[in-house]
Amino acid sequence: MNTNKLEYILLSIILILGFVVRLYKINNPIADWHSWRQADTASVSRTYLEKGINLLYPRYHDVSSIQTGIFNPEGYRFVEFPVFNAVHALLARGFPALSLEIWGRLVSIFSALVSTVFIFLIAKKLMGKRAALLAASFFALIPYNIFFTRVILPEPLATTFALASLWLFVEFLDNEKFAYLSLSGLVFGLSMLIKPFTFFYILPFIYLAHKKYGLKNIYKTFYLPRPQKIRTQKYL
Repeated sequence: MNTNKLEYILLSIILILGFVVRLYKINNPIADWHSWRQADTASVSRTYLEKGINLLYPRYHDVSSIQTGIFNPEGYRFVEFPVFNAVHALLARGFPALSLEIWGRLVSIFSALVSTVFIFLIAKKLMGKRAALLAASFFALIPYNIFFTRVILPEPLATTFALASLWLFVEFLDNEKFAYLSLSGLVFGLSMLIKPFTFFYILPFIYLAHKKYGLKNIYKTFYLPRPQKIRTQKYL
C-alpha cells in the first residue's frame, strides 16, 4: 500500500477514535469539573440564542457583582471574545434536534479534531510521518486532554486557531508567500482574542523564523529603514 495512503488511513483512525471517546456521556448536565465556568459560557450562548448574537456586548444570566465586584445590571460578560458562543448559538439554532449542552461539547470536540489534524501537518513538515502520527495520537487520546476538549469552554477553539496560525506560518517559511503570513497573523490574532494565553505560541514562531533567517536577517528585513528615492527638482 502507498505510504501516503497508509498515513492518512492511520490519521483517520486516530480522528475517529478521538471523536468516539469524547462522546462519553455527552448529554450529561453541566455538573462536572469547572461546572460553574462551563455554565457561564453556556449562558452567553443561550442569551445569543434567545436575544440574537452581539459579539461586542456578550451577556449572560448573572447580574450580580460577585465575580467582578462591579455593579452589572445588564449581565455583561467581557471575559473573552465570544467566537465560541456565536458558533455554539448558530449550531443550536440551525439544528435544534440536539440540546444546547450537546452542541457546546460538540464545538469543542470538533475543534480538538481539527487541532489534531494541524498537529499532524506541522509535525509531518518538521519531523516526519511517524512523529506526526505519534503527536496526533497523543493529542487525541490522552485521557486528560479528552476531558478538557469536550467541555463547554472556548479554550479548545482558541487552541485550534493558534495551531492553524502556526501551520500557516510554516507554509509561509516554505513558500515565502505573503498570503500565508497575512492569514497566519489574522488567525493568531483571533486566537488571542478568544484566549490571550495563546500568545505563548509565539515561541515556536520565533524559533522557526530564527532557524531559517537568523535574527540579524529578520532585523534587517523588518526594522532597518529602506533607502528612499532621491527626488530631483526641475527648474525652468
